[in-house]
Amino acid sequence: MRCFGSFLLVSTLLCAVSCDSTPLVSPPDEPSVTATSGGGGNPGGVTATQGLGAAVDPVSDPGSDPGSDLGSGPGCVSPVDGGTSGTATSAGMLALEQEIVVRWNQAAQSVPTSYTFTWNAFDEFPHPTFKGGSEAAYGEFAQVLLAFFQRGDDFDFLARNCLVRISLYYAMANGDHGQDWTFEGLAAYFASGVYGNTPQATRLALSAFSTRIQQLP
Repeated sequence: MRCFGSFLLVSTLLCAVSCDSTPLVSPPDEPSVTATSGGGGNPGGVTATQGLGAAVDPVSDPGSDPGSDLGSGPGCVSPVDGGTSGTATSAGMLALEQEIVVRWNQAAQSVPTSYTFTWNAFDEFPHPTFKGGSEAAYGEFAQVLLAFFQRGDDFDFLARNCLVRISLYYAMANGDHGQDWTFEGLAAYFASGVYGNTPQATRLALSAFSTRIQQLP
């Protein structure tokens, strides 16, 4: 019995050394976009989560230079007392809001659309959910959004003034916002093609802007 036990022990050790083993590999995270509902039950805002292989983090990748291709240099500056980054003063924020509306309307006028995406007041953001919420309305809005990012220095204006994540909303008669959006969320949502008949070229261009926005502070 002692010899038989020794044989089993030696056989087990030899198998542990020579037998192949396959490690368990977890699948990589996949980018996902979760759309929330705007007025009338139509998709509106967006919560985007990026998995492996997403935008480069300039902190962990010192070889990247976010200022070289963002066109706005490192960081952004809000119009606050002392000129440092932080919460904008009321007067400064009001001026920025008015400037955003003017720039948006100039871009909207440059795109032929069936729906009107004129931004009348800052608290009346012309989201397509308020244009009937059809696929056509969402598709046309995406083209206006892209035109806004591409026109002149509009994107740099948003970036250097910390406006890519400013709250956009449509105030109801009772004062309720219903839902808030951001330029960051809109870029990610309309680049995803989750809803709307947005042309592929428009989605790809918005995806490039979405990546740039994610690299902003």
